[in-house]
Order: sequence, then structure tokens, then C-alpha cells
Amino acid sequence: MSENNNNSGTRSDAVPTTELQIERIGPDPHVVAGVSIYGTRYTRAFKLQVLKDADACAEPGDIGRMLRRHGVTHTTLTSFRRQRASGALSPARTGGPLRLNA
Repeated sequence: MSENNNNSGTRSDAVPTTELQIERIGPDPHVVAGVSIYGTRYTRAFKLQVLKDADACAEPGDIGRMLRRHGVTHTTLTSFRRQRASGALSPARTGGPLRLNA
């Protein structure tokens, strides 16, 4: 007679998912430091580089290869394009703080 061990298929030596550690070689230079509830934050320079590369794509499949090379998705590219169209990726204003004339 076989013994039925009802442990839901878990192993006692298995590491819980919450304790897994991912070892990185170093910080990603394209990601702005800090944690955001909205996801990854990319630098302005990285966004402009991705947009420049996307604009240079002419053949079918070029954009997909470029996105995989940069490690971003098509929705991220769409977001970068919207930011560029709204002027959010324009060079930062130089000079002092804004003053309102009363």
C-alpha cells in the first residue's frame, strides 16, 4: 500500500518566490534612480535615442528588432512619442525660477 503524503506538491527545500534574489552586474544606466509606482523611469537621453532609432526604421520588422535591442515594448515607444509631441522631452529651460508679474 502506498503512503499518500498530502503536501500540495511543495518541497521543503524550495525557496519561496518572495525570497528570490536577482543578481545584477550593476545598475541600468538608462533608468532613473528611484522606485515609481508607475513602472520604470527612463532618462531623457535614452528616450530621445529610442525615438531617433525608431524614426530611422524603414523596413518591416525594423521597429520590433530595435525595441528588443533597447529592451522596451511598443507601448513604451508610444509613450515616448506622446511625450515628444507634447514637448515634455524638449531641452530643459535655463535661467532662474519663473516669476509671475503681479
